[in-house]
Amino acid sequence: MRNVLVGLLGLAALGWTAHLATVSPVMAQTGQVTGTLEGEPLDFTVSDGVGGMPGLFYETYGGSGYSGLGIIASALEQSDDSIDGVMLFMDFESEGSVSPADMTADMVADAVIMVVEAWDAGSQNPERVWLAELDGFQSLEIDRLDLGGDAGALSGRIASDSFCLQDMSSGDPEPIVQDNAEICRAGTVNFTMVSGDATTAPPEQPMQIEELGRVTGMIGRDTYEWITFLADGAQATASIDRAGVFDMLNIQAHSSDSDDFLRADILTVTVAGDFATGEIINDGTVPVNVSFFPDGIGSHYTSEIDGGEVSASVSSFTHDSDQGEIEMSLEGRLCRVEDFAPVEGDCKTFELEVMTKLLRAQGG
Repeated sequence: MRNVLVGLLGLAALGWTAHLATVSPVMAQTGQVTGTLEGEPLDFTVSDGVGGMPGLFYETYGGSGYSGLGIIASALEQSDDSIDGVMLFMDFESEGSVSPADMTADMVADAVIMVVEAWDAGSQNPERVWLAELDGFQSLEIDRLDLGGDAGALSGRIASDSFCLQDMSSGDPEPIVQDNAEICRAGTVNFTMVSGDATTAPPEQPMQIEELGRVTGMIGRDTYEWITFLADGAQATASIDRAGVFDMLNIQAHSSDSDDFLRADILTVTVAGDFATGEIINDGTVPVNVSFFPDGIGSHYTSEIDGGEVSASVSSFTHDSDQGEIEMSLEGRLCRVEDFAPVEGDCKTFELEVMTKLLRAQGG
């Protein structure tokens, strides 16, 4: 990536070296970045100035016989003394003279996406991020790229199974290893941001959703009812996603009784397997992970650590190239995780009933 990042985040090590030809900043007024990271929900509002980052910024550059476009985008949110969110850096390049409006996803020459793990609001750089690079993307889609003057719009989706934890405190990413191996997660990020006079800015009004299904049950002694849904301009919260040669069912269910519908009391269920044949193993052997986020991202309960367990029974599962439907029962135990470490003695039993439609994720 280019040296324009150095003044913003100190990311010289990512290698943006082309000379700046013209600079056209676009500060995003509206937008949202959503998705999941290893089952943890992501939901951030596009920002401007948090952490010294622009909401949406682009520059054109070029040389003899080629054209380039660099984009920096962020959805960062500051709470008390910490910053959370997502940052995206992309370079488009093509032979000849190509305007920004004509750039497409197959022209992306370099890209980096970061999900903040830890960032002190008083520091120039985040302490730790989950970082994925272009060569580790499973898919990169650009649904809209409309940049010009002081108005612009960018939307798309990135999926990667290589969001790896990096130490960014020096400004240069350094892999964090555990047992001589990098710590990596799979994730999907959807981004939509619009500024200026662009015509499809997300409306600043209550979100309109189409309900896809419901999840009911108990965690500990508490009873919950969640819904899965499709919101205008967003990915479905119950989807079939391609992960390498396999499919995954990703279900992110939200509680209408929660004080924060999009961020608190969120339940995630992931089911792994090759569903291309329509076959799925029953009787408790389905590879399923369940997580519960009572207070949003961070401390949560999960079946993926020692002490956690899931037994699953799938009573019905159908799908075609575009959508599907699943009914299943889940039970087991979820144990609390905080700062990557299990919290001893804090586990809850659960029983869940899942009935939802599934939509094929874009590019899945």
